[in-house]
Amino acid sequence: IRKSGGNARSRLKWERTAMIYLPRFRAWDIKNKKMGEPDIIINNGRIDEIKIWGDETVPDEETDWRETSDFSLMMSSNVLDVKKKEIYDLDILKSTASEFPEDHKYWIVTHEDGGFNVRYYFLPKDKRKRSIAENELLCKDNVDWYKFEIVGNVYQNPELLSSDLK
Repeated sequence: IRKSGGNARSRLKWERTAMIYLPRFRAWDIKNKKMGEPDIIINNGRIDEIKIWGDETVPDEETDWRETSDFSLMMSSNVLDVKKKEIYDLDILKSTASEFPEDHKYWIVTHEDGGFNVRYYFLPKDKRKRSIAENELLCKDNVDWYKFEIVGNVYQNPELLSSDLK
């Protein structure tokens, strides 16, 4: 979208504010336990059917469309980790800001109320003590501060879900 007239500076400002963010998704196929890039059919503003494009297979045009309940969709946060990989909902991040590996924490990315957060939970071994929860906004500044690196996601790497994350 471009506004006609005006000087170059005002045109550039208009173009930046008029850009539309189209969300990107990835999908976890619950039945086949595969991650892939989804094709989505939308009817009346609602997702009707999904198929995914995996690494090794290309879906058949007619037969691979399935109900949405067979999939879990994860939206891109449009934020990159320290290694320039795109961060999605339900990714597991490791904060590597400390030089001591024992201080590295694992965080889960969540998409709530139109925004992305990262959450860290510490559950003490003594259940009578109170658990500590941290919740931070997922943004470039926090990625730089905590040195967030993607180490997996909740579907493909459940072993990373230690008692610290549950």
